[in-house]
Amino acid sequence: MPKTPEIVAVMKVAARRRATRADVIRRAASASNQGDAARPPAGALAAGTEDVERNPLASGANRHHVGYVGWRRCMIHIRIAECADAPGIARVHAATWKEAYKGILDDAYLGSLSQKRLATRWRATLGHRKEDLDEQVFVAVQGKDVVGFLTLGASREAFAPWESEIGMIYVLKENRGAGIGRVLMKAAADHSIRRGMFSCGLWVLRDNGGGRDFYEALKGETTGRKTDSVGGQLVQLVAYWWRDVATLADRSATAFQPGRN
Repeated sequence: MPKTPEIVAVMKVAARRRATRADVIRRAASASNQGDAARPPAGALAAGTEDVERNPLASGANRHHVGYVGWRRCMIHIRIAECADAPGIARVHAATWKEAYKGILDDAYLGSLSQKRLATRWRATLGHRKEDLDEQVFVAVQGKDVVGFLTLGASREAFAPWESEIGMIYVLKENRGAGIGRVLMKAAADHSIRRGMFSCGLWVLRDNGGGRDFYEALKGETTGRKTDSVGGQLVQLVAYWWRDVATLADRSATAFQPGRN
């Protein structure tokens, strides 16, 4: 993606913002040491969701329970993923790719996606994740089943104008339309703010119309294109970003569109 004057200007702003990250993180750590549990901003959860809970992990560290979607009879729980979620994430990963990318990616590649192999990869990913780092995985859980997930980290490319980057977000087809996607996006926005990252972006396949509609409903701006390889196949990607991640948090809380997110 070429460095246009607009992107250069945004990168300068991002560089200044990154300079404040150490102070943001240090203040958060100080508050935690004083017994003030880190919580999302007031009004962080969408209407109809419950407040934040914190339960201990087996390791003794605290795990954020981000919120809930829906009524208690069919509650969807949004929380940080753990290693035990790997098989469920793999199930969603395989199912959503085969559905979303049919006709876009090679059938042979999609057919080769193995839940078992994906689960192994996800165990490795989750096993190396630390809660005090930028990288995070959020899951949407109904009962005991993972029905959606989102991955987040720092920008993977030096020239990208954003600071935090959403790597993947997928929700099972039968669970769409309940606002799960937007609450996962809100979890990503809130985590970015806690980590001192104030802009957010992502790459999406150019031909993934459903995904692009979702990001545009959240007012994501297109900012570039590139060619990449997926499963040995060259594909065209489009970048979307939010200049101020706080606006993504707000829009994710209010942009519910039945049947689309």
